[in-house]
Amino acid sequence: MDDADLDPSADELLLEQALAGVTAAVDGFAEPQQNLLARDYSADLALIHESCEGMRGAIAASGRRVRHETDAAISNIRKDMQNAVGDFNSGMASVGAVQQQN
Repeated sequence: MDDADLDPSADELLLEQALAGVTAAVDGFAEPQQNLLARDYSADLALIHESCEGMRGAIAASGRRVRHETDAAISNIRKDMQNAVGDFNSGMASVGAVQQQN
């Protein structure tokens, strides 16, 4: 081996310096990313869970209210229909009585 093989050329030095700069930049970027990955999100997740529980309760209460209102409306409609059927039957009975008299 001669000394020419051991001495890096100017191009190789520039390439090594550029590679060192890229490596430093990647390392500088990766460290904060690792800190983000290592962060404990338990408190944040607990707040999200609590918020969802509140929404769940509101949705359930709204569903119960709507169900109650719907049941009341159906009950009123059923009564109105029963009254209408009763009136119809009374009218038909009257028509039948008139026909029998004639």
